[in-house]
Amino acid sequence: MAYRDAPVCDVGDRGGNGNDSVACVRLETGMVLDRWTSWECTSNGTSHDGGRTCTTYYEIKVEWPDGADWLRVPSHMYDQAKKGDRAEVRLWRGEVVGVEVRGRDHSYPPSSQTSVLVGIALSFLGLLVGVWGAVSGRLSDLFAFPNWGWPMVAFGVGGIGSLALFGGHPVAWGIAILWTGFMVYWVVGAWEVTGRSGRLARRTSSLLRLPRRRRRRRTC
Repeated sequence: MAYRDAPVCDVGDRGGNGNDSVACVRLETGMVLDRWTSWECTSNGTSHDGGRTCTTYYEIKVEWPDGADWLRVPSHMYDQAKKGDRAEVRLWRGEVVGVEVRGRDHSYPPSSQTSVLVGIALSFLGLLVGVWGAVSGRLSDLFAFPNWGWPMVAFGVGGIGSLALFGGHPVAWGIAILWTGFMVYWVVGAWEVTGRSGRLARRTSSLLRLPRRRRRRRTC
């Protein structure tokens, strides 16, 4: 059952700690203890400054009666949150799946959703390998250039399957569908380009192949 559709635990109920038989979302009132900003930078070496690209991450430390944790939040929520602010925490099977501070709300996918995404993706790849082997009989062809996009298609399919099971924002649905469609288009396009290149190479070699000159026999 998706945690988004789960009932809210009754007041005083210790559900949501991962040991409850009837899963429910437990609401806890906590407090913002601290804030933290970090950066991750990468460089591709394409310019004088190395083509450096940096991503900023925003985190707040929230404490509630049964625990505390650093939670990554969007920048607009980070700007509003201050030390000592009240924070509403949502717990599902022992995990934080949502936090609200000063009217700003942010949700987190449970670890089970991530494992489902990976499982569906690997199952899709396994099915692909099995079908390919049964049809062509040459598993070595899976490593051809056009097929490099199939792992990306698999994770797109895994994302769509995960959203179907757990629900998600329409934007997430749109990104997953567009990603999967684009990667399928890339694979089909790569097949077409590779096929044309092969046909062109064979045609060119046949045109450049000169007829052999026959030797005349010498007669006495």
